[in-house]
Amino acid sequence: MDTKYWLPEEAENEKFYNEFLRNDLMFLRELLTIGLECSTAFCQSPTEDSQTRIKTLVGGILVREIRRLRLLTIAYEKGFPENASILTRSLFEGLLGERFLLREPIADERCSDKLLKARNNLPSIPDSFSRKDFHSYLYAALPSVNRERTRSLIVLNEAETKNADEEINEIKQVIGQKWFNILKNKNYSGLTIKQLSENYEMSDYYEKVYGIQSSSVHASDALQFIEIDHSTDSSEISLMFCLKPKTLHNVPEAMRLAGGLSGQLFQDITEYFKLDLKNKLLNFRNRYASHVNSTK
Repeated sequence: MDTKYWLPEEAENEKFYNEFLRNDLMFLRELLTIGLECSTAFCQSPTEDSQTRIKTLVGGILVREIRRLRLLTIAYEKGFPENASILTRSLFEGLLGERFLLREPIADERCSDKLLKARNNLPSIPDSFSRKDFHSYLYAALPSVNRERTRSLIVLNEAETKNADEEINEIKQVIGQKWFNILKNKNYSGLTIKQLSENYEMSDYYEKVYGIQSSSVHASDALQFIEIDHSTDSSEISLMFCLKPKTLHNVPEAMRLAGGLSGQLFQDITEYFKLDLKNKLLNFRNRYASHVNSTK
């Protein structure tokens, strides 16, 4: 293997991580194989005409999150946990999108006052749509609306401009101007991420993943790569390209959050599309929970 472009101490760091995280990595790799089995069973499952758009979107989410899980596993194997933490947050957002498509929101009586107010302020769903079908349309339309928002930064020829105009006009006609404004200025749901998490029973994940781990992309996080020696008159600064063991106290927790998010995604899809993976997922979850509990 060509190590010419490896970072200082990268080989030693990789060896350390694979030993330090051996059992957790084993579970992540197993979960990845279950995800691939889920993708195969998903493609082979029957598709009703009314479910085509929903299944297409969920299939895209499934593949994207399996790829993220694989990349996250590689990041831990190679000793780059700060990047893996960012991917854990992405897995959270993928699960949130899947639940927006497949699950019904919680009942009014279970909502916080802020969520209930936000839901009541949303425009009504057009009569021609069921809730799930409309959610799938919103989710599918968002990339086109995002492109419209940044169109002024892109040079389009006449044909491309015409196609973009027609696409946006069609979306406006289908969902109405109010929902179009929500897509353009907010997101596919019209709720904040915190409200959307509560709406689909993911508040615990929000607090652990989105709240805590979002700090890994903030500027102050850069200080973990600096070591200052104050033992001399002039303090010496060392740059740590590979994180030392003392910085690893949150690593297993972040890995397990990623495993929980991925496992929940595979479980949701298995249940909704009636895939034959329920027992395998249950067996994995029980063994994984036992491992986590034994190492707390």
